[in-house]
Order: sequence, then structure tokens, then C-alpha cells
Amino acid sequence: MHVLKKIEIGDQERLRIVTEGARVGFTIINPDHCYAYANVTYGDILDFDSAEIIGKHMRDVLPDIYAEQI
Repeated sequence: MHVLKKIEIGDQERLRIVTEGARVGFTIINPDHCYAYANVTYGDILDFDSAEIIGKHMRDVLPDIYAEQI
């Protein structure tokens, strides 16, 4: 029997659960164009540890794309 339960968790924890299970790269970029969050898949795509890019400016992580598109 399948039973659904309401699980009360904070917004940050909910975001982590959803994005870490995603099979797509997912980021949150703050208004200063710095990484506030990057899931593991995003790090895998760029061949980075996703935790290493938190706080870095986008131009430092993706210089060609940043120069071209931002």
C-alpha cells in the first residue's frame, strides 16, 4: 500500500532534496552574478566540485559564456 505523508522541512532543505536528485544542472545566481547554489550535476557537467564554485563570480567559472552573453 502506497501512503503519502506530509513531511515538514525548511525551504532550504526542500530545495536541496529536489535539486540534488535532478539529472540536470541547476544553479542559483545572486544579483552580483555570483553562484549562491549549484547542484552536483552542474558541477559534473563543468568538471568542478559544485561546492567549489559557491561564491565565485560567473565570469570566473564560465569566462567565455559570460563575456558573450552577459
